[in-house]
Amino acid sequence: MPEQFYTILTSLGQAELANAIAHGTQVALSQMAVGDGNGNYYEPSQAQTGLIHETYRAGINSKTVDPVNGNWIICELDIPATTGGWYIREVGIFSTTGNLFAIGKVPVTYKPQFSDGAGKDLVIKVILEVSNASAVTLQVDPSVVLASKKYVDDSLGTHINSSDPHPAYALDTDVTAHNTSPTAHQDIRDQKSDKTHRHDGTGGALDYAVDTGAANAYVINLTPDLLAHVPGMTIRFKAANTNTGASTIAIDALAAVAIKKLGDKDLNNGDIKAGWIYEVVWDGVNYQLVGFRPAFRGALVMRSADKVIASGVTTLIDWDIEVYDTDNLHDNVINNSRLTVPAGVTKVRVSAQQYWYGQSGSSIRQMDILKNGRVLSPRIVSNIEASLYNNSAIVFMASPVINVVPGDYFETFVVQTTGLNLSFLATLTFFSIEIIE
Repeated sequence: MPEQFYTILTSLGQAELANAIAHGTQVALSQMAVGDGNGNYYEPSQAQTGLIHETYRAGINSKTVDPVNGNWIICELDIPATTGGWYIREVGIFSTTGNLFAIGKVPVTYKPQFSDGAGKDLVIKVILEVSNASAVTLQVDPSVVLASKKYVDDSLGTHINSSDPHPAYALDTDVTAHNTSPTAHQDIRDQKSDKTHRHDGTGGALDYAVDTGAANAYVINLTPDLLAHVPGMTIRFKAANTNTGASTIAIDALAAVAIKKLGDKDLNNGDIKAGWIYEVVWDGVNYQLVGFRPAFRGALVMRSADKVIASGVTTLIDWDIEVYDTDNLHDNVINNSRLTVPAGVTKVRVSAQQYWYGQSGSSIRQMDILKNGRVLSPRIVSNIEASLYNNSAIVFMASPVINVVPGDYFETFVVQTTGLNLSFLATLTFFSIEIIE
Protein backbone atom coordinates (compact mmCIF):
# COMPACT_ATOMS: atom_id res chain seq x y z
CA MET A 1 0.00 0.00 0.00
CA PRO A 2 1.46 3.42 -0.93
CA GLU A 3 2.55 5.69 1.88
CA GLN A 4 0.04 8.37 2.93
CA PHE A 5 1.39 11.87 3.56
CA TYR A 6 -0.31 14.26 5.95
CA THR A 7 0.12 16.69 8.83
CA ILE A 8 -1.69 16.77 12.19
CA LEU A 9 -1.92 19.15 15.10
CA THR A 10 -0.15 17.94 18.24
CA SER A 11 -1.94 17.99 21.58
CA LEU A 12 0.07 21.07 22.53
CA GLY A 13 -0.89 22.67 19.23
CA GLN A 14 -4.58 21.98 19.82
CA ALA A 15 -4.33 23.52 23.29
CA GLU A 16 -2.59 26.65 22.02
CA LEU A 17 -5.17 26.98 19.26
CA ALA A 18 -8.10 26.56 21.66
CA ASN A 19 -6.58 29.14 24.00
CA ALA A 20 -6.10 31.61 21.13
CA ILE A 21 -9.68 31.13 19.90
CA ALA A 22 -11.02 31.60 23.43
CA HIS A 23 -9.17 34.91 23.85
CA GLY A 24 -9.62 36.21 20.30
CA THR A 25 -5.85 36.18 19.68
CA GLN A 26 -3.58 34.40 17.21
CA VAL A 27 -1.13 31.54 17.52
CA ALA A 28 2.31 32.86 16.53
CA LEU A 29 4.30 30.31 14.49
CA SER A 30 8.02 31.03 14.35
CA GLN A 31 10.10 28.04 13.21
CA MET A 32 9.98 24.99 10.97
CA ALA A 33 12.18 21.90 11.13
CA VAL A 34 12.82 18.78 9.04
CA GLY A 35 14.18 15.37 9.95
CA ASP A 36 14.98 11.96 8.46
CA GLY A 37 12.83 9.87 10.82
CA ASN A 38 15.92 7.82 11.73
CA GLY A 39 15.88 6.34 8.24
CA ASN A 40 12.23 5.22 8.15
CA TYR A 41 8.74 6.51 7.58
CA TYR A 42 6.53 6.60 10.68
CA GLU A 43 3.01 7.74 11.48
CA PRO A 44 3.00 11.12 13.31
CA SER A 45 1.43 11.19 16.77
CA GLN A 46 -0.46 13.95 18.56
CA ALA A 47 1.63 13.23 21.65
CA GLN A 48 4.90 14.19 19.92
CA THR A 49 6.85 17.15 21.26
CA GLY A 50 9.62 16.99 18.66
CA LEU A 51 10.74 15.25 15.48
CA ILE A 52 12.11 11.70 15.68
CA HIS A 53 15.48 12.82 14.28
CA GLU A 54 15.69 16.54 13.51
CA THR A 55 18.34 17.49 10.96
CA TYR A 56 17.62 21.16 10.26
CA ARG A 57 15.64 24.01 11.83
CA ALA A 58 15.24 27.67 10.93
CA GLY A 59 12.80 30.54 11.14
CA ILE A 60 9.76 30.41 8.87
CA ASN A 61 10.87 32.19 5.70
CA SER A 62 7.50 33.54 4.62
CA LYS A 63 3.86 33.52 5.65
CA THR A 64 1.39 34.41 2.88
CA VAL A 65 -2.30 33.98 2.08
CA ASP A 66 -3.11 31.76 -0.90
CA PRO A 67 -4.44 33.95 -3.77
CA VAL A 68 -7.11 31.38 -4.74
CA ASN A 69 -8.24 30.06 -1.35
CA GLY A 70 -8.45 32.86 1.19
CA ASN A 71 -8.61 30.35 4.05
CA TRP A 72 -5.11 29.01 3.36
CA ILE A 73 -2.05 30.46 5.08
CA ILE A 74 1.17 29.26 3.43
CA CYS A 75 4.33 28.84 5.53
CA GLU A 76 7.66 28.19 3.81
CA LEU A 77 11.02 26.97 5.10
CA ASP A 78 14.10 27.68 2.96
CA ILE A 79 16.96 25.17 3.26
CA PRO A 80 20.10 26.70 1.72
CA ALA A 81 22.52 24.88 -0.57
CA THR A 82 25.26 25.20 2.04
CA THR A 83 23.66 22.57 4.29
CA GLY A 84 22.54 19.01 3.63
CA GLY A 85 23.76 15.45 3.42
CA TRP A 86 20.53 13.90 4.77
CA TYR A 87 17.05 12.74 3.77
CA ILE A 88 13.77 14.42 4.63
CA ARG A 89 10.78 12.32 5.78
CA GLU A 90 9.26 14.48 8.56
CA VAL A 91 8.46 18.17 9.05
CA GLY A 92 7.44 20.14 12.15
CA ILE A 93 6.05 23.62 12.83
CA PHE A 94 6.91 25.32 16.12
CA SER A 95 5.18 28.22 17.88
CA THR A 96 6.92 31.08 19.64
CA THR A 97 6.43 29.22 22.95
CA GLY A 98 8.79 26.51 21.68
CA ASN A 99 6.00 23.93 21.43
CA LEU A 100 5.70 21.56 18.47
CA PHE A 101 2.46 22.90 16.98
CA ALA A 102 2.10 20.47 14.05
CA ILE A 103 3.91 17.34 12.80
CA GLY A 104 3.89 16.07 9.21
CA LYS A 105 4.95 13.06 7.15
CA VAL A 106 6.38 13.97 3.72
CA PRO A 107 7.71 12.01 0.70
CA VAL A 108 11.35 11.17 1.12
CA THR A 109 13.80 13.47 -0.64
CA TYR A 110 17.56 13.81 -0.41
CA LYS A 111 19.09 17.19 0.45
CA PRO A 112 22.61 17.21 -1.07
CA GLN A 113 25.54 19.27 0.08
CA PHE A 114 28.46 20.52 -1.95
CA SER A 115 30.74 17.69 -0.79
CA ASP A 116 28.33 15.32 -2.61
CA GLY A 117 29.25 17.03 -5.88
CA ALA A 118 26.04 19.07 -6.09
CA GLY A 119 24.07 21.55 -4.04
CA LYS A 120 20.63 23.07 -4.22
CA ASP A 121 18.26 25.27 -2.28
CA LEU A 122 15.06 23.57 -1.13
CA VAL A 123 11.78 25.07 -0.02
CA ILE A 124 9.35 23.14 2.21
CA LYS A 125 5.82 24.53 1.97
CA VAL A 126 3.07 23.90 4.55
CA ILE A 127 -0.51 25.12 4.22
CA LEU A 128 -2.70 25.99 7.21
CA GLU A 129 -6.37 25.80 6.27
CA VAL A 130 -8.75 27.67 8.60
CA SER A 131 -12.04 25.80 8.32
CA ASN A 132 -14.08 27.68 10.96
CA ALA A 133 -13.76 29.67 14.18
CA SER A 134 -13.10 26.64 16.38
CA ALA A 135 -10.95 24.34 14.26
CA VAL A 136 -7.87 24.56 12.10
CA THR A 137 -6.51 21.76 9.94
CA LEU A 138 -3.07 21.57 8.39
CA GLN A 139 -2.22 20.14 5.00
CA VAL A 140 1.35 19.72 3.78
CA ASP A 141 2.33 20.17 0.16
CA PRO A 142 4.11 16.80 -0.47
CA SER A 143 6.44 18.27 -3.11
CA VAL A 144 9.79 19.76 -2.24
CA VAL A 145 10.27 22.66 -4.66
CA LEU A 146 12.86 25.22 -5.70
CA ALA A 147 12.13 28.92 -5.51
CA SER A 148 12.23 29.71 -9.23
CA LYS A 149 12.87 32.96 -11.08
CA LYS A 150 9.33 32.65 -12.54
CA TYR A 151 7.87 32.60 -9.06
CA VAL A 152 9.75 35.79 -8.18
CA ASP A 153 8.76 37.49 -11.46
CA ASP A 154 5.09 36.50 -11.07
CA SER A 155 5.00 37.74 -7.49
CA LEU A 156 6.60 41.06 -8.43
CA GLY A 157 4.22 41.49 -11.38
CA THR A 158 1.21 40.82 -9.17
CA HIS A 159 2.47 43.41 -6.72
CA ILE A 160 3.09 46.10 -9.33
CA ASN A 161 -0.26 45.59 -11.08
CA SER A 162 -2.31 45.49 -7.86
CA SER A 163 -4.68 48.40 -7.24
CA ASP A 164 -3.77 48.14 -3.54
CA PRO A 165 -0.24 46.67 -3.33
CA HIS A 166 0.25 47.78 0.27
CA PRO A 167 -2.95 46.93 2.17
CA ALA A 168 -1.30 47.84 5.45
CA TYR A 169 -1.38 51.48 4.34
CA ALA A 170 -4.55 53.48 3.76
CA LEU A 171 -5.57 54.63 0.27
CA ASP A 172 -6.59 58.27 -0.30
CA THR A 173 -10.22 57.13 -0.56
CA ASP A 174 -9.92 55.29 2.76
CA VAL A 175 -8.57 58.40 4.51
CA THR A 176 -11.38 60.54 3.10
CA ALA A 177 -14.04 58.05 4.20
CA HIS A 178 -12.45 57.78 7.63
CA ASN A 179 -12.33 61.53 8.18
CA THR A 180 -15.98 62.00 7.23
CA SER A 181 -17.36 59.03 9.23
CA PRO A 182 -18.88 59.77 12.68
CA THR A 183 -18.19 56.15 13.77
CA ALA A 184 -14.73 55.77 12.27
CA HIS A 185 -13.37 53.67 15.13
CA GLN A 186 -16.51 51.80 16.19
CA ASP A 187 -15.32 48.50 14.71
CA ILE A 188 -12.01 48.82 16.53
CA ARG A 189 -13.83 49.48 19.82
CA ASP A 190 -16.06 46.45 19.22
CA GLN A 191 -13.07 44.20 18.46
CA LYS A 192 -11.19 45.44 21.51
CA SER A 193 -14.16 44.78 23.75
CA ASP A 194 -14.56 41.28 22.32
CA LYS A 195 -10.89 40.40 22.66
CA THR A 196 -10.52 41.83 26.13
CA HIS A 197 -13.00 39.45 27.74
CA ARG A 198 -14.97 36.91 25.77
CA HIS A 199 -17.74 35.03 27.61
CA ASP A 200 -19.65 31.80 27.32
CA GLY A 201 -23.43 31.53 27.31
CA THR A 202 -23.68 31.91 31.09
CA GLY A 203 -21.53 35.01 31.29
CA GLY A 204 -18.40 33.27 32.65
CA ALA A 205 -15.03 34.24 31.17
CA LEU A 206 -13.41 31.46 29.13
CA ASP A 207 -10.17 31.50 31.18
CA TYR A 208 -12.02 31.78 34.49
CA ALA A 209 -14.17 29.41 36.53
CA VAL A 210 -15.47 28.94 40.05
CA ASP A 211 -13.83 26.12 42.00
CA THR A 212 -16.06 23.13 42.76
CA GLY A 213 -13.48 21.02 44.60
CA ALA A 214 -12.36 20.74 48.20
CA ALA A 215 -9.67 22.37 50.32
CA ASN A 216 -6.23 21.51 48.86
CA ALA A 217 -7.85 19.87 45.79
CA TYR A 218 -9.28 22.61 43.57
CA VAL A 219 -11.40 21.69 40.53
CA ILE A 220 -12.53 23.97 37.69
CA ASN A 221 -14.24 23.51 34.32
CA LEU A 222 -13.55 25.88 31.41
CA THR A 223 -15.46 26.51 28.18
CA PRO A 224 -14.22 25.27 25.79
CA ASP A 225 -12.43 22.40 27.56
CA LEU A 226 -8.71 22.72 28.08
CA LEU A 227 -7.01 19.93 26.09
CA ALA A 228 -3.46 20.29 27.44
CA HIS A 229 -1.41 22.53 29.71
CA VAL A 230 0.62 25.04 27.66
CA PRO A 231 3.66 26.83 29.15
CA GLY A 232 2.81 30.46 29.87
CA MET A 233 -0.95 29.82 29.89
CA THR A 234 -2.86 31.79 32.54
CA ILE A 235 -5.91 30.48 34.41
CA ARG A 236 -8.03 32.32 36.98
CA PHE A 237 -10.33 30.70 39.53
CA LYS A 238 -12.40 31.62 42.55
CA ALA A 239 -11.55 29.33 45.45
CA ALA A 240 -14.42 27.66 47.30
CA ASN A 241 -12.26 26.61 50.26
CA THR A 242 -9.24 27.86 52.19
CA ASN A 243 -6.26 25.55 51.82
CA THR A 244 -4.53 23.90 54.76
CA GLY A 245 -1.32 22.83 53.00
CA ALA A 246 0.09 21.61 49.67
CA SER A 247 -2.60 21.89 46.98
CA THR A 248 -3.51 20.77 43.45
CA ILE A 249 -5.80 21.95 40.68
CA ALA A 250 -7.68 19.77 38.18
CA ILE A 251 -8.94 21.46 34.99
CA ASP A 252 -11.65 19.76 32.91
CA ALA A 253 -10.64 16.16 32.10
CA LEU A 254 -6.91 16.74 32.75
CA ALA A 255 -5.24 15.12 35.75
CA ALA A 256 -4.74 17.19 38.89
CA VAL A 257 -1.38 19.01 39.05
CA ALA A 258 0.38 20.87 41.84
CA ILE A 259 0.00 24.56 42.62
CA LYS A 260 3.34 26.04 43.70
CA LYS A 261 4.54 29.39 45.00
CA LEU A 262 7.90 31.14 44.83
CA GLY A 263 9.18 28.71 42.19
CA ASP A 264 8.97 25.21 43.64
CA LYS A 265 7.51 25.75 47.12
CA ASP A 266 4.37 23.94 48.27
CA LEU A 267 1.53 26.09 49.53
CA ASN A 268 1.13 26.59 53.28
CA ASN A 269 -1.97 26.88 55.39
CA GLY A 270 -4.02 29.91 54.32
CA ASP A 271 -2.13 30.77 51.12
CA ILE A 272 -5.45 30.33 49.26
CA LYS A 273 -8.55 31.74 50.96
CA ALA A 274 -12.19 30.87 50.31
CA GLY A 275 -13.95 33.44 48.14
CA TRP A 276 -10.76 34.99 46.77
CA ILE A 277 -9.86 34.97 43.05
CA TYR A 278 -6.43 33.60 42.13
CA GLU A 279 -4.32 33.59 38.96
CA VAL A 280 -2.01 30.68 38.13
CA VAL A 281 0.40 30.21 35.21
CA TRP A 282 1.60 26.84 33.85
CA ASP A 283 5.42 26.63 33.97
CA GLY A 284 5.71 23.29 32.17
CA VAL A 285 5.56 21.21 35.37
CA ASN A 286 3.28 22.98 37.86
CA TYR A 287 0.90 25.93 38.09
CA GLN A 288 2.64 28.92 39.68
CA LEU A 289 0.55 31.15 41.95
CA VAL A 290 1.00 34.64 40.45
CA GLY A 291 1.64 37.69 42.63
CA PHE A 292 1.92 35.52 45.72
CA ARG A 293 2.10 37.45 48.96
CA PRO A 294 2.49 35.03 51.87
CA ALA A 295 0.22 35.42 54.85
CA PHE A 296 2.03 36.35 58.04
CA ARG A 297 2.93 33.33 60.16
CA GLY A 298 4.35 33.40 63.63
CA ALA A 299 3.64 33.73 67.35
CA LEU A 300 3.89 36.39 70.06
CA VAL A 301 3.76 35.32 73.72
CA MET A 302 3.79 37.28 76.99
CA ARG A 303 3.29 36.73 80.70
CA SER A 304 0.16 37.32 82.76
CA ALA A 305 2.21 38.31 85.82
CA ASP A 306 5.61 39.75 86.65
CA LYS A 307 8.41 37.18 86.93
CA VAL A 308 10.69 37.18 90.01
CA ILE A 309 14.30 36.25 89.22
CA ALA A 310 16.61 35.16 92.06
CA SER A 311 20.15 36.51 92.02
CA GLY A 312 22.77 34.28 90.39
CA VAL A 313 20.22 31.69 89.19
CA THR A 314 19.90 31.00 85.46
CA THR A 315 16.13 30.97 84.85
CA LEU A 316 14.05 29.90 81.83
CA ILE A 317 11.12 32.22 81.18
CA ASP A 318 7.72 30.59 80.84
CA TRP A 319 4.96 32.28 78.82
CA ASP A 320 1.23 31.88 79.49
CA ILE A 321 -0.42 34.48 77.18
CA GLU A 322 -0.59 33.93 73.42
CA VAL A 323 -1.17 37.30 71.76
CA TYR A 324 -1.27 35.41 68.46
CA ASP A 325 -0.11 32.01 67.23
CA THR A 326 -0.82 31.15 63.57
CA ASP A 327 0.71 27.66 63.44
CA ASN A 328 0.60 26.18 66.96
CA LEU A 329 4.17 27.24 67.67
CA HIS A 330 3.44 27.59 71.42
CA ASP A 331 1.71 25.42 74.00
CA ASN A 332 0.43 27.14 77.16
CA VAL A 333 0.54 23.90 79.15
CA ILE A 334 3.39 21.67 77.96
CA ASN A 335 6.87 23.22 77.69
CA ASN A 336 5.37 26.70 77.69
CA SER A 337 8.83 28.26 77.67
CA ARG A 338 9.24 27.13 74.05
CA LEU A 339 8.38 28.37 70.57
CA THR A 340 8.60 25.26 68.35
CA VAL A 341 9.15 25.12 64.56
CA PRO A 342 6.26 23.37 62.70
CA ALA A 343 6.45 21.08 59.66
CA GLY A 344 7.44 22.60 56.33
CA VAL A 345 9.36 25.55 57.79
CA THR A 346 13.04 26.13 56.96
CA LYS A 347 13.79 29.72 58.07
CA VAL A 348 12.64 31.86 61.02
CA ARG A 349 13.49 35.04 62.89
CA VAL A 350 13.10 35.33 66.70
CA SER A 351 13.02 38.36 68.99
CA ALA A 352 12.53 39.18 72.65
CA GLN A 353 12.09 42.18 74.93
CA GLN A 354 12.84 42.40 78.66
CA TYR A 355 12.03 45.03 81.26
CA TRP A 356 13.92 44.78 84.55
CA TYR A 357 13.02 46.90 87.56
CA GLY A 358 14.14 47.26 91.17
CA GLN A 359 17.39 47.27 93.21
CA SER A 360 20.03 49.98 93.05
CA GLY A 361 23.74 49.52 92.67
CA SER A 362 26.03 48.10 90.07
CA SER A 363 24.88 44.68 88.82
CA ILE A 364 24.37 42.67 85.65
CA ARG A 365 21.04 41.73 84.07
CA GLN A 366 21.39 39.30 81.13
CA MET A 367 19.02 37.55 78.69
CA ASP A 368 19.92 34.90 76.06
CA ILE A 369 17.89 33.27 73.25
CA LEU A 370 18.48 29.52 73.07
CA LYS A 371 17.92 27.08 70.21
CA ASN A 372 17.33 23.48 71.29
CA GLY A 373 18.73 24.31 74.76
CA ARG A 374 21.95 25.89 73.48
CA VAL A 375 23.01 29.48 72.85
CA LEU A 376 22.68 30.56 69.24
CA SER A 377 25.60 31.06 66.90
CA PRO A 378 25.96 33.98 66.53
CA ARG A 379 24.86 34.47 70.11
CA ILE A 380 21.78 36.67 70.71
CA VAL A 381 22.25 38.18 74.17
CA SER A 382 21.59 41.38 76.12
CA ASN A 383 23.88 42.28 79.02
CA ILE A 384 23.33 45.57 80.85
CA GLU A 385 24.44 47.29 84.07
CA ALA A 386 21.34 48.59 85.82
CA SER A 387 23.09 51.46 87.62
CA LEU A 388 23.41 53.14 84.26
CA TYR A 389 19.62 53.11 83.79
CA ASN A 390 18.32 54.33 87.17
CA ASN A 391 17.92 50.73 88.41
CA SER A 392 15.48 49.81 85.61
CA ALA A 393 16.11 48.89 81.99
CA ILE A 394 14.21 47.84 78.84
CA VAL A 395 16.08 46.02 76.07
CA PHE A 396 14.91 44.62 72.70
CA MET A 397 16.93 42.03 70.78
CA ALA A 398 16.32 40.20 67.47
CA SER A 399 18.07 37.45 65.57
CA PRO A 400 19.05 37.33 61.91
CA VAL A 401 17.23 34.78 59.73
CA ILE A 402 17.97 31.32 61.18
CA ASN A 403 17.95 28.01 59.29
CA VAL A 404 15.75 25.47 61.08
CA VAL A 405 14.13 22.06 60.72
CA PRO A 406 10.72 20.99 62.07
CA GLY A 407 10.90 20.32 65.82
CA ASP A 408 13.61 22.88 66.57
CA TYR A 409 12.59 25.08 69.52
CA PHE A 410 13.61 28.43 70.96
CA GLU A 411 13.63 29.63 74.58
CA THR A 412 14.84 32.60 76.61
CA PHE A 413 16.80 32.41 79.85
CA VAL A 414 17.91 35.22 82.17
CA VAL A 415 20.37 35.79 84.98
CA GLN A 416 21.03 38.76 87.32
CA THR A 417 23.73 39.43 89.92
CA THR A 418 22.27 42.03 92.31
CA GLY A 419 22.38 39.72 95.33
CA LEU A 420 18.63 40.20 95.71
CA ASN A 421 15.49 39.22 93.85
CA LEU A 422 14.59 41.24 90.71
CA SER A 423 11.49 41.19 88.55
CA PHE A 424 10.44 41.32 84.92
CA LEU A 425 7.53 43.66 84.25
CA ALA A 426 4.96 41.48 82.48
CA THR A 427 3.36 44.24 80.39
CA LEU A 428 6.67 45.15 78.70
CA THR A 429 8.24 41.70 78.29
CA PHE A 430 7.58 39.35 75.36
CA PHE A 431 9.01 36.62 73.11
CA SER A 432 8.17 36.20 69.39
CA ILE A 433 8.95 34.13 66.31
CA GLU A 434 8.30 34.95 62.63
CA ILE A 435 8.25 32.28 59.91
CA ILE A 436 10.23 33.45 56.88
CA GLU A 437 9.76 30.38 54.69
